[in-house]
Amino acid sequence: MAKRRYGIVFMVFLVIFINYMDRVNFSVSIPAIRERFGFRLEDIGAISFAWAIVYALFNFPGGWNADRLGLRWGLSAALGWWSVFTIATPVAGGMASWMVVRGLMGAGEAPIWSFNAKTTASKRHVVQT
Repeated sequence: MAKRRYGIVFMVFLVIFINYMDRVNFSVSIPAIRERFGFRLEDIGAISFAWAIVYALFNFPGGWNADRLGLRWGLSAALGWWSVFTIATPVAGGMASWMVVRGLMGAGEAPIWSFNAKTTASKRHVVQT
C-alpha cells in the first residue's frame, strides 16, 4: 500500500509541476508571441487577464466536479480540457482568439487544485494500521 501512496503523491506532484510549467512557458514565450502577432504589452496583459479571470471563476466549480464526477473521471476531464486548449494555442491568430483559447485553458487548469486536495484527503489510498 505504501507503494500506491507514493505513486499517488508522485502523480499529484507531476500535475502541479506541469501546471506551473505551462504558466512559465507562456511567460517565457511572451517576446516571441509579441513579435509574431504584433501584440503590445497591454495586449499580453489582456490575454493574461482573460486566463486569470476564467481560472479564478472555475476554481469553485472544480471542487463541485471533484465530488460529483469523482477523482478519476473529473481529473481526466479537466486534464483533457486543458490539453485540448494547450494544443489549440498555435491556432490562435489574433487578440480575440488568444483570449478565448487562454481563457478556456484556464478553465481546465483551475480545478486541478480541487482535485489534488480531494486526492490527498481521500481515505481510499491511506494505509490503515
